Amino acid sequence: MMGLNICLFIVYLMYITFCSSVSVNESINDIKINENFLSNQKYHHYQELADLFKNLVLRYPNLARLHSIGKSSENRDLLVLEISENVSNRKLAEPMMKFVANMHGDETVGRQLMVFLAQYLLQNYGTDNRVTTIVNSTDIFIMPSMNPDGFEESWYNNKSGKPPASSYIIQIYSKSIFLHYNKSGKPPASSYTVDA
Repeated sequence: MMGLNICLFIVYLMYITFCSSVSVNESINDIKINENFLSNQKYHHYQELADLFKNLVLRYPNLARLHSIGKSSENRDLLVLEISENVSNRKLAEPMMKFVANMHGDETVGRQLMVFLAQYLLQNYGTDNRVTTIVNSTDIFIMPSMNPDGFEESWYNNKSGKPPASSYIIQIYSKSIFLHYNKSGKPPASSYTVDA
């Protein structure tokens, strides 16, 4: 198993090297990146995310296709956005990359990064040589939320009427410790940062 992991890692490094070397002669100042998608910076609830992905598929029908790989325990579709050149005709032996986020409901940043990744790839296709090369040479599958129910639960006040996460600063032995935890009634997800 360890040998397989090393082999897959080497293949991944080779792929990244190929993609990054495509535009070696291109000056950093010559790269024009479309970052319009960053103007709407907010966390998307499940229905907003589904609508956004449906709109991306409508706007980029040759590059994007939406799949449901099943249902969550609260009957939400587990959405996966596929991005590739001519997405309806998969090329034989084309590499596939899978990006999955939000395994736990309160892991919201990864979920939003997957939304940004999808928007970035689609909006910059055809104008950024690196993005175009990656999309043309890879089938990319983006699953922004493996746990949409957990995201909604953590977002909607933990179903307890209290803020999604409470933060406290406490003094212990003359050191400030920042404690962040989720009071959802489930085992706590805690993280501590100590100011020395």
